[in-house]
Amino acid sequence: VASSRNGLNWQMLPDDQAIAFCHHGDVLCQQGQWPLQRQCNDATTVYQRPDRTWELYSAALLYYPAGQQCPEHQDMREKLIRMIQRWTSPDGLDWSAPEVLILPDEQDPADLQFYYLTSTDLEGYRFGLLGRYNSRVRQLTIEPVWSLDGRTWQRPYRENCLPLLEDSQKVYMAVPAQQLLRSGDTLTLYYTICNYDHSHVTCDGSEPQNAVAAAQISARRLFGLRLQEGLVRSPAIRWCQESLQLHLSAGAALQLRWCDAFGSVLESEAPVPLSGQGDAPARIAVPGALRGRVGRLLLSGTGILFDLEC
Repeated sequence: VASSRNGLNWQMLPDDQAIAFCHHGDVLCQQGQWPLQRQCNDATTVYQRPDRTWELYSAALLYYPAGQQCPEHQDMREKLIRMIQRWTSPDGLDWSAPEVLILPDEQDPADLQFYYLTSTDLEGYRFGLLGRYNSRVRQLTIEPVWSLDGRTWQRPYRENCLPLLEDSQKVYMAVPAQQLLRSGDTLTLYYTICNYDHSHVTCDGSEPQNAVAAAQISARRLFGLRLQEGLVRSPAIRWCQESLQLHLSAGAALQLRWCDAFGSVLESEAPVPLSGQGDAPARIAVPGALRGRVGRLLLSGTGILFDLEC
């Protein structure tokens, strides 16, 4: 740990105040100089929260119990898996005991492990990027996740989300920057793509290469409610604006009905057909008779509703 008043001149702090990166074969770790609760991985992200406290996410190594079966392939020769832990600190110096956040579960492939976790504050929740490490082929990709508190993370997709370029067979790892950049509703992520696996071996014997790529997505289109010939009612809303906007998936085919505060359809108001058109939201005029009143929306059909602005 180092501190600086200007970002240019840094002073190292005593080693006994830091969390240490310990490789699983590190002698000092084996000798107990760095106990398990103070060990982190090189895949570590550190954030200062709005209240000026600190938060650290890092991969941690968990060894299989003796005699327990685990996937038999080269990268599992040490009989270990990687999981995500979290530490907190009031000042960046004294850190809490680690809290286990994310472990592979019964819905994950047997060779899946987790390598890092980034966290970006959005309106009312945190958007995260979780490193998916396929230990069978030593490939690292990225899974979008979300959390309300930074501790319990939801994994609705459970798959890679970032483009791996056209020749995806030759891209073995994608490593994101710690922070996404936001401009309006657009989130930009810079990330490193590699043509080699976790052991720096390429699939075709070519020279290992890195490149920096960028990906963008609307902050209003990260997670949504998927309808498949289904229907959903909104919470009660007071219609104070002249119009509302719905962010829908491309190709969505939905129908909107206006309802009273208790969810009953207002037959006096005609149904409104909705369709997803790229990144542009669907803009709907609020009927004059409903402005200022409390009501709900009833949506039916097929598509994904990402967000509602009213």
